[in-house]
Amino acid sequence: MGTLRNARASAISKSVHFAVEFATTDTLLLQRMVQDSTGWQVDSTRVLTVPLPAPAYVMSSAVGTRVEFDSRGVAVNLLAPLQIDLSDPFGASKSLQAWPSGQINEL
Repeated sequence: MGTLRNARASAISKSVHFAVEFATTDTLLLQRMVQDSTGWQVDSTRVLTVPLPAPAYVMSSAVGTRVEFDSRGVAVNLLAPLQIDLSDPFGASKSLQAWPSGQINEL
């Protein structure tokens, strides 16, 4: 939840797009983006790999999911709320929700 909120705050404060991608079940990518003639693209020199704290992991259904925030903090690629489920080997689970408005909350 912190990485998603950080990406949104950075997008607003720096007036550029930022994205969070759930790369694997235990790794997120925080991506700064740059604008070119075709739109907003990931700046490959400005990607931060963020490991999830062990033993938590993202459910495999969320792997590959990406949330992009514009300079107003709005999630540009969401048309409906996105639920992201996390779990650990002990059976504890949490769910996060990303809204098209850019808000991130815990369910």
